[in-house]
Amino acid sequence: MRSLCQMSAATRDHLPMDITFSCLHDALRAAGLSVGVELDGQAHRIVITDPDAPRWIHFPVDGDFDRTANVLVLSAGLRERLTPQIERLSEFAHGRTVVTGCWPELEALALSATSLAEAG
Repeated sequence: MRSLCQMSAATRDHLPMDITFSCLHDALRAAGLSVGVELDGQAHRIVITDPDAPRWIHFPVDGDFDRTANVLVLSAGLRERLTPQIERLSEFAHGRTVVTGCWPELEALALSATSLAEAG
């Protein structure tokens, strides 16, 4: 099974969501999280941290920031729904992607975005 990061750009463009980087940033900042962008070698990555808990996400930007925000929210939402909590507490690293901790805020954002897409 291929991960969302391995999908072609054409496939990712047809995901049933419309989460822009700006929307991701604003929603997570409103939840008290820190959202930023770091330069990782010659590429960028979205970095989300929780100032009150030891959890973070480093997610490489593939293509543009809005498409990457879609993939980040959808994959994090799936991780929250499909992975037992004890496994989510440990660090997951694959390539330049690193995730640690539980992210119910991203699950909620994914659920609201997919609900809006289905309604529209």
